[in-house]
Amino acid sequence: RLDPGNGSVIWHREELVGVTGIVEGPAGTLILSSGDIGVVGIEARAGETLWSAPMPRGAPTPAVVVGDDVLVGETEGGFVALSAANGRELDRIEDAHGFAAQPAVSMGRGAVLSNTGRRFVFDVR
Repeated sequence: RLDPGNGSVIWHREELVGVTGIVEGPAGTLILSSGDIGVVGIEARAGETLWSAPMPRGAPTPAVVVGDDVLVGETEGGFVALSAANGRELDRIEDAHGFAAQPAVSMGRGAVLSNTGRRFVFDVR
């Protein structure tokens, strides 16, 4: 994390490797997607790891945060909803060849395209 006033480094985590996406989560958190680690919730101010959710079936897509949920695909597995508070899996959609596309969310609806070309549409809360 960099200081917005002068650009100096506030914290740096060398073990967070293979990062493919970082998004702002709720309550001062950052959500990282990493091909090496999975999905990680980090407290933004101090850089402390709050939770980690391994993605055992391929690399995770960049996450999309909707309220208190984190939506992420596994490139060789399912499309997963995680709790932004603790990384616990809340729901999952399976398709034969995984999900490499980032989901789109608007007006209470979400959609994601699987690697087989199937479109899944779902309600978000």
